[in-house]
Amino acid sequence: MALTLDAQGNLSGQVREEHGGYAGLEVREKLQQLGEKKYVTELAAHHPGWEVANYAFAKQSAVDQSLGLTYEWRQPAATATTATELYLNPLSYFGEQRNPFQHEDRNYPVDIGMMQQDIIRVTLTLPPGYVAELPKSVSLALPNNGGRYLYSATSPTPGTVQLMSRLTFDKPVYSAVEYGALRELYRLLLAKQAEAVVIKKAG
Repeated sequence: MALTLDAQGNLSGQVREEHGGYAGLEVREKLQQLGEKKYVTELAAHHPGWEVANYAFAKQSAVDQSLGLTYEWRQPAATATTATELYLNPLSYFGEQRNPFQHEDRNYPVDIGMMQQDIIRVTLTLPPGYVAELPKSVSLALPNNGGRYLYSATSPTPGTVQLMSRLTFDKPVYSAVEYGALRELYRLLLAKQAEAVVIKKAG
């Protein structure tokens, strides 16, 4: 997704989602139940402050391909005044909202159905005269080659920030012994996505 930040803290841009495999099946089923307009309305309603417009779906009938959704997105700032310092965590807007592994332990395997990969990429354009302080990049691995979480934050050119979050599950089933590692990986993922990019005036 490509987002632009202004000096008041308003965020806007275009978002492109792709849902393949089981995720694509779930979205297609929900689209059949709700229709496109209500689906997008519910998407925005789950995120207070979101404004979504000019949406378009692609490959709804091509079940062997990833379902696509593009839309224009806006998140207004809390105030209309120019800020000297802004704190943003855009990955938390579009990523996981809670840890799916709520219990401290588990006595039976975790079946996620298939190997999975979830990637979020954000390119953020800063307002003129502002610079960014970035969180540290991390790489976390599950035991037994079970998967990995990668997070990177870079500034490829002055005035732009690129964030990437990639969660990979390399097995369809995890043993009860591996449950604790799955739970901890999600805890660290949520904490990392919640870390703020600090945007401040240069100089």
